Amino acid sequence: MKRLLVIGFVLGWVAAAACGDDAAGSPDSSGADAATVDVTDAADAVAGADVEGEDVDVAPDAADTCPSADGQPGDALPSVCSGACAHQDVVATRVAGGQTRALGEGHFGLTLSAGAATTLYVEATEGAGPGCPTETSPTPAYLLTLSGAELPLGTTTLTEADGLNATLVDFEGDLLPDGLVFASADAIALTPTAAALCTACAEPITAVDPGAFVAFDVEVAIVSADGDPLVTVAGHVYAPHCDSLDATE
Repeated sequence: MKRLLVIGFVLGWVAAAACGDDAAGSPDSSGADAATVDVTDAADAVAGADVEGEDVDVAPDAADTCPSADGQPGDALPSVCSGACAHQDVVATRVAGGQTRALGEGHFGLTLSAGAATTLYVEATEGAGPGCPTETSPTPAYLLTLSGAELPLGTTTLTEADGLNATLVDFEGDLLPDGLVFASADAIALTPTAAALCTACAEPITAVDPGAFVAFDVEVAIVSADGDPLVTVAGHVYAPHCDSLDATE
């Protein structure tokens, strides 16, 4: 079940269908009132902390990938993910002071909207325990939500300009400044690396096969109203599917 304390989520990302003849898409919409800064600039402002995620080279296997809807070369998304690809490595960094917190668990769900494309909802957490979140799961210490990406998707990097959303929730109170519990991202960059959703996907995608997952690299920046970088989140997300994160709007 989506956590009610989260007001804006964001994109999770990404993916594509390892299915027949579909795999590309366009993002949903949303916005942020705060100032927007370049993700790289925000990351560069972090003192003494490298929050850049490692590039993951996942070679597509012709037998396990499906072309994008527009059929352009290079848009096929691998449906096989192993090694570094299947390992989550996400770090949130408070710019002032350089404190870092790992977000070691990832899960995704589908958001279904009547008359609209299905979108991804992804959570990256720390302290919630292993497995899919439920109503009785422990409250995580930190939570990053990603949403706003329509299925199916290819390998193109998406940003907040494409309608992606991200929200960081700090239940511990030691990552976001000024006692903030949650903050929406001002800059987002999400690059899919692999995804396996269904063996015979049909649009709109309304269900996924057992073992479904999405994997992507992400960079998020949260800034103050004055444009000063506050928190960056960067790294690689590997998220298996959870029925508890599926929703209908």
